Amino acid sequence: MLTKVSILSFGLAVLAALFIFSGHPANAAGGEESDTSVGGRCHFDELTPPGRPAFTGATPGETSITFTWSSAPNGSAAASGGVITDYTIYLTTDDGTPVSRTMVTAGATYPENYSQVVSGLLPGEVYKAKLRARTIFACYSAFSEVETVTTTGS
Repeated sequence: MLTKVSILSFGLAVLAALFIFSGHPANAAGGEESDTSVGGRCHFDELTPPGRPAFTGATPGETSITFTWSSAPNGSAAASGGVITDYTIYLTTDDGTPVSRTMVTAGATYPENYSQVVSGLLPGEVYKAKLRARTIFACYSAFSEVETVTTTGS
């Protein structure tokens, strides 16, 4: 029979697991707690974060941008923070106002190159994007270099 104490204990365990494996909550600016960090980070000191991903292209449309990038260097999954599970594209306007955070699942085949369309944008606007990889053990890479793109149209 379930008691209130066992239900509460289970709930707290689930919340702790969600925090550990989902990363730190986003701040009001739409980024992670250390948007300006140069290096990556892990929740556990004995793990090594993945290498920094890099955009390989950004193709603007009138209301969308197609971003492409190569896989982040991850070394040996056993020696690192685990395999990369997803990438997140952080998109802002030219003045730094957050527009979107788009998560892309790495997938079971772990391709060398990725592509993602971010849509719902305004024509003729300047956007800045940065990219970050995350592993199965919630280790985050450093952010990519910022990619500045202007959508077409006016």
